[in-house]
Amino acid sequence: MKKKFRGLVVLLLIFLGVMTYSLIQVKSVGSTLQYVVSPPELQQADTSGSESDTNKVQPNQGLKDWQESLETAAEEMSEAIAKWTMGGVIQSTTVSNATEEASGDARIDLLGENAFAVHPRYILYGRTFYDEELKNGDKVIMVDEQLALKLYSVADPIDRTVLLNGEEYRIVGVVRHEKRVGDYMDMGAYIPLMSLVSQSIQPTAIVVEATPISGSGANVTFTNTMKQWKEGGTVIDLGKETMAATLWLRVLIFLVGFVIVMRVIKRLNREVTAYHRQYQAQLQRVYAIRLMPQLVLRIALFAVGYVICAGGLALLVNYLIRPVYTFTEWVPTVLVEWSDITTAFWNVWQTPATVLEFRTPELLRLRFFTVVLQGCTACVGLITAYLYGQNRSQEQKIRETLSTLYQERVAVSYVRTEKPMLFASMGYIPCVNAEEQIDCGEKKKKLRTTTAMIRIVDAEEVLRLMPNSAREGYFVLQVTDPILKQNNATYRIECGEAGKKVQEIDRDYDLSLPIDTLARLVYGSDNFQDYLESHADYDLKMRSHTMEGFFAHHMTITGKA
Repeated sequence: MKKKFRGLVVLLLIFLGVMTYSLIQVKSVGSTLQYVVSPPELQQADTSGSESDTNKVQPNQGLKDWQESLETAAEEMSEAIAKWTMGGVIQSTTVSNATEEASGDARIDLLGENAFAVHPRYILYGRTFYDEELKNGDKVIMVDEQLALKLYSVADPIDRTVLLNGEEYRIVGVVRHEKRVGDYMDMGAYIPLMSLVSQSIQPTAIVVEATPISGSGANVTFTNTMKQWKEGGTVIDLGKETMAATLWLRVLIFLVGFVIVMRVIKRLNREVTAYHRQYQAQLQRVYAIRLMPQLVLRIALFAVGYVICAGGLALLVNYLIRPVYTFTEWVPTVLVEWSDITTAFWNVWQTPATVLEFRTPELLRLRFFTVVLQGCTACVGLITAYLYGQNRSQEQKIRETLSTLYQERVAVSYVRTEKPMLFASMGYIPCVNAEEQIDCGEKKKKLRTTTAMIRIVDAEEVLRLMPNSAREGYFVLQVTDPILKQNNATYRIECGEAGKKVQEIDRDYDLSLPIDTLARLVYGSDNFQDYLESHADYDLKMRSHTMEGFFAHHMTITGKA
C-alpha cells in the first residue's frame, strides 16, 4: 500500500511537471490577433521598358497593393490596435549558398514593417532588418543556425550570399534554431515581404498580425476591418486560444481552492464553538466587563478569518467565470430562451465548421499543448481526488480505531508512522525516547524512517494513573477532545496523604487543556513552569501548588512514572 501511494505521488509530480512545461509553452505564444488569407495571384511580368521603369507590372505587384490598401484600412482600428504588421510565409523552398554546392529546404517567414515590434526575434549573430530594408524590400536575409551550418558549415556567415529562387540575398543575421510544435520544416529563414514583389514566387499565405489594446473590443474591430479588407481569410485570436487551452486547469484550480477554503471555514467554526463554550464558563466567575478586551480581540480575529475566506471564495468564483467575459459569443441574448441558446451555439460553430481553415504555427502549437494540458489536468485531478479521499478515509479509520480503543478501556494509543502530520491532526504527539520506553521488536532502519507518536484515549484513566501530588489540595481540570466526545469532561483532582481522587464534576475549571496538550504535559519532558511560559494552548484561570506538583511527574508509554 505504501509503495502504491509513493507511485501515485511520483506519477502526480510527473504530470504536474508536464503540465507546468505545457503551461509555460502556452503562455509564451502571446496574445496577438492574426488574419491569415491566401496571397494575391501572380501577375504576368511586364518586360517592356527599361529596368528602372517603376510603372511596369511586377510578378508580385499584388503584395505592394495589398500593403497600401491595408494601411488605409488600418486607420479604422487605430483606437483598438497598438501595432500591426503584414507578413507571410513560404511553407517550403530551397535555399542554397552562392556556389550552389550546398542547399537545404527551409521555411521562409516574410516580414513586413513593424514586424519586430509585434513579434520580436532574438539574434545570435549580426543584426535584425532595418525599417528601411523592410519598407523597400531589400534583398537581405536572416537564417537560423541550422541553415547557416548547412550552407556554409559555420555558425555566423554574416555578409555571405544565399540564393533564393535564383535571387541573391545577403545574410545580415543568424537567429537561434528551435524547432517547435507547429513548425513543418527543420530549418528556417526570414526575408522582407516586399523583396518578393519582383520575383515569381508566390507565398503560401499572407498573415496580418496585430497587438490589441486591452478592453477596447479589439477582436471585433480587427475582424470587421480584415473582412472588409480581404474576404476569405481566417481570424485567429491567440489570447482566446490561450485561455481555451487553460480552461480545464482553471476548473481544477477552482475545485482545489474551494475544498481548501471550506476546510478552513470548518476549522474556524470549530474554533468559534470552542471559544463560545470557554467564554460561557468564564462568565460564571469573572465579570463580563473584564472579559470584554479578550472577547473583542477574538471576535475581530474570527471576523478577519471569515472575511479572508469570503474573499478567497469570491476570487475563486471570479477566476472560474472570467472566461465568460472573453467568450461572450457563447452567452445567448436571453439565457432561458431555447431559440437564443441554439442560435448562439450555431453562430459560434460556424467558423470551426468551415471546410477550409488557415492555421499558423502559433495556433498549431496552442492546440497541441491544449490536448496535453487537458490530459495532464484530468490525471492530476483524478490522482489528487483519490489521495484526498484516501487521506479522509485514513482519518475516519483513525477515529474508528480510537473509539474502539476507548470502548476496550485502553488508556493510551501508541503508533509508529510515516505520516506524522496526519496523526498530529488527530491529537497524537511525538513520543519522547520511544525506543527506550518500549521494546518494539522492529528493525533499526524502520525506526529511523518512522515517527513514534502517542495519544491519550481515556483521559480519566490517565489522570488516575498519574502519581499523587507531593502537595496537598485540589484543582479542577477541564479536558477537551474533538474526536472522542467521551473525554470532554471536567474533573476535580484532590491530592493528599490518603491518596489521589479523580472525580468528574460540573463546575467552572481552574485549568482547561486540549487532549494533545494534556498528553504533552503527561508524556513530555518539559516541566510545568517551562511549558506555561513557552506555550499558549491552554486556559489557566487559577494556579495552585497542587497543580504544579501533579504535573511535575511524567509517565512513560508503559504507564510508569
